Amino acid sequence: MTFGKLKLRDDEVGPLNAAAEGERKTTKEVSLGISLKNPRSFAGITGFNVDGTTNVMDIGIHVEKAVEDGAIVQFSARGPTRVNSLEAVVIAYEETGFQNV
Repeated sequence: MTFGKLKLRDDEVGPLNAAAEGERKTTKEVSLGISLKNPRSFAGITGFNVDGTTNVMDIGIHVEKAVEDGAIVQFSARGPTRVNSLEAVVIAYEETGFQNV
């Protein structure tokens, strides 16, 4: 089991603050140090923190896809949400099939 941490700040949050209506998205890759190409492995979001400048925050975060040694995480925002910074913690686990007998 391993953890990875992502931070979006400054220019990286720009796509989430675009003037367009509807959902706005951006992605970022996190290195996790294990192979997520194993069919018995998984990655997920264990927590996040967001700092913004509006009364209502409509934020989405999910693991979009696995890559060789990490994952690509997608961040999204809707409505009047304006993001200053965003952090997420990703957990990954790889089942190797070995048993300690």
